Amino acid sequence: IVFYGGSFWYGRKQEDFPQLADGLHATNCGLVLSGGINEYLQKLLNQSANIYYVGNIPPAQFDDFIAHVDICLAWYYPTTLNDELCAPLKIFDYLKAGKPVVAPALPYIKTLADQFKGSIHLFEPGNWEDCLRVINSLKEHFQVPIKETSVFQWESQYEIIDQYLFTASIIKNKKFAGV
Repeated sequence: IVFYGGSFWYGRKQEDFPQLADGLHATNCGLVLSGGINEYLQKLLNQSANIYYVGNIPPAQFDDFIAHVDICLAWYYPTTLNDELCAPLKIFDYLKAGKPVVAPALPYIKTLADQFKGSIHLFEPGNWEDCLRVINSLKEHFQVPIKETSVFQWESQYEIIDQYLFTASIIKNKKFAGV
């Protein structure tokens, strides 16, 4: 089961989700979508019987739900600053759940893939066929993702930022070391 949870709109190039769902179905996989329903999403759902829509998942139920999926999809296309700032949040939710993530090779996501090697698998942004190729390869050659979830806590992220600032000589003392 490949899962994507988020919002749906034309700027994200999600109009290829029906082809991705059909390609997944041909390889014995399913595409499960979650998020608020709108006219655009309804159009996508009408284009393929191989898309499974589960509605909005309340935050309190997310951890229980995500335990039942195999691969998480972070589908972003370089459209807005909001995408760039929000993308890591979804990816951290997926990683914290211990799930492999398939995401577009955008600069900010490449940085995360370098930081969390073996857990984030990159595809060409907006290319559903490359996304399908990565998913199929991941099914065949998956390595266990990060199990140490403390790296996803705010303190751990502060320490990473602190190290960058210290290395760049922007700060003289690591502020969050040992927090």
